Amino acid sequence: MPEYHDDARYQQTVTFLKHTFTNGDPRFYEALARFACLHSDKNRDYAGDDPLANLKRCEHFGLPSWLGVVVRLSDKDSRFESWLKRQMSNDNTAMAVRDESVYDTLDDRAIYTILLRILLEEERSAITLSSIEDTFTDRTTKVFYRDLPLRKL
Repeated sequence: MPEYHDDARYQQTVTFLKHTFTNGDPRFYEALARFACLHSDKNRDYAGDDPLANLKRCEHFGLPSWLGVVVRLSDKDSRFESWLKRQMSNDNTAMAVRDESVYDTLDDRAIYTILLRILLEEERSAITLSSIEDTFTDRTTKVFYRDLPLRKL
C-alpha cells in the first residue's frame, strides 16, 4: 500500500487532527489520516459515485452488504493469523503474497471495521438476532449465531 507522508491531503489532515485533538497519541491521528487517504484512493479505483458501491455488490447475490464486509474482515483475520503463527514459531520465511505487509492487513482491517459500522448504522432498525439467523437459514447453510451477544442497535 502507498505511504502518504508526502501527500498534501495526508499532511493537512494530520495537522488538523493533531491541533484539534491534543490529548491523544499523535501516531493515532497519523493513522486516521492514512486511513482517510487510502479509503479515498480505493473508492476512486473501485466505487464510482457511491463510496460504498463495491461493498454493496454482494446485495446482487441476496446478501446484506454488512455481511460482505464481515467476510472481508475474516479474510484479513486469516492473513493476520497466518502471520502471527509464523512469528510465534520463529518462521522467518516471507509470506507468499509479498505486496501486502502485516501493516497493510491491519490498516485494511481498521478501515473495514469503520465501513462495517457505517453499513450497520444504515440498517440499524433491521439488524436483530432473528434477522441474522434468517439471513443464514434462508440460504440453507448450517451456520447459526444464536450464542452471539447481539442486540438491536
